[in-house]
Amino acid sequence: MSQTGKRVSLTSFNVSSFDKIIADYTKMNLSVLDFILDRFESDICYGWIDTKYNIMEGKDFSDDDEIRGKKAVYGWIQGRALESLACHAKWLSKCGQENKQRIIRIRRALEVLSNNVMRVREKNNGHIFFLMDTDGAPYTIEELSRKKQPYIKSKSPFYISDLFASKGLRAAAHWLDNSSLIGDANDYSLKVLKAVKEGNFENDQQVFNLDNPVSRNNHSSHISYTISIGLALQMLKNDESIGLEKGIDLIEFVINRHLNSNIRFPGSFPYDFAEFFTDDTDVSSELAISDPGHALEFVGLAYKFVHNAKKTNKLTLEQTAKIKEIERILPLILLQNFKNGYQDAGGICKSYNLAKRVPINAEMPWWSLPETLRAAGYCWLYAAKNEKRIFAKIMALCHNSFVSNYLRPDRYFLAVQTRSAAVKAIKSIPATPDFDPGYHTNLCLIDLIEILETEKT
Repeated sequence: MSQTGKRVSLTSFNVSSFDKIIADYTKMNLSVLDFILDRFESDICYGWIDTKYNIMEGKDFSDDDEIRGKKAVYGWIQGRALESLACHAKWLSKCGQENKQRIIRIRRALEVLSNNVMRVREKNNGHIFFLMDTDGAPYTIEELSRKKQPYIKSKSPFYISDLFASKGLRAAAHWLDNSSLIGDANDYSLKVLKAVKEGNFENDQQVFNLDNPVSRNNHSSHISYTISIGLALQMLKNDESIGLEKGIDLIEFVINRHLNSNIRFPGSFPYDFAEFFTDDTDVSSELAISDPGHALEFVGLAYKFVHNAKKTNKLTLEQTAKIKEIERILPLILLQNFKNGYQDAGGICKSYNLAKRVPINAEMPWWSLPETLRAAGYCWLYAAKNEKRIFAKIMALCHNSFVSNYLRPDRYFLAVQTRSAAVKAIKSIPATPDFDPGYHTNLCLIDLIEILETEKT
């Protein structure tokens, strides 16, 4: 894949193409990583990861823009950046001495960013917020123009921004081997997981696209539980005994609440995945909503946990039985929800009506394609030989759609955020206007590279 934009289409993923795919994904990831580090080092006093770049226009957003410029700091982006940089450093350590300088640069960025996040948490009663100024003071945007300062309670609930921040701090602290930061990050992440489980947790996302609701009449999305699987995986990898238990519990919770195993909605299909749930038996049409990308992201994160859990040799008989059942279900979730979400235009729709069997919001964000690549990769890795072909086909479709319709080789191999059903890149903001700090795209591709390398051997 050349810097001039030459793209390679695949008919399927097979061993003969692995070397080329791995080389291309490595090149893409390194280009994005270098761009992130270059921007950070160009204004290190800013103290935050700067992803304020307009991919469609190829230039920085104005610093005075209240939601796109450098004055607007997104907690989601900074937490994701911490995890992304730490994971890149681990990956690069396996890729040869030529990456030694990159690892040194990552260490410096992680030290500055983690210190800044901890400073802001101390100011905000232990929290990080979705949208903050550069000093860490949270604010909301009304009508995309008027700033409003919220009141910070002494006993505020935890937020999805805290989930991303705790996951990122934990990854950074353990890679930096900073004992003080490890203690703080571990304590923070355990508090967040407790809040998720007990319901003392809120989605603090501010919606810039009204077609993308983050809640539905106070019914809960599975996304906080799905993201928390990543925290459980970090605990597992750090040899913490609670990692196995928490990861399996989170996966089972999501499956039991959100999987359409008992045909909850008229017209729905087995293994449909509902975005929202309620504790009662309400089967009203407002709950017959799926975000296919979130369902596919769940499959990838859950299967990554399963993949690592199986390597621990610490599973009890009961846990082994649960993992086996999870493994049976995950490929079925992938197949059904990819069928629901994938569009002929070459992307995955943002939301889907499980009762009417049509897209609700036909916009297609970029992130669901690499997430599906990871999910299909794990399903393919563990599939029986006669079942691998279907997952290889899904990987090829996602690869081709991502590379042909979203990727901009002329702009550091970044991906445009959103495309319309009419196949045009549009300015719709899926979550934040900042570009992805190597989280959705790069981390999924790193996992896929490792899957392909495993199969090669």
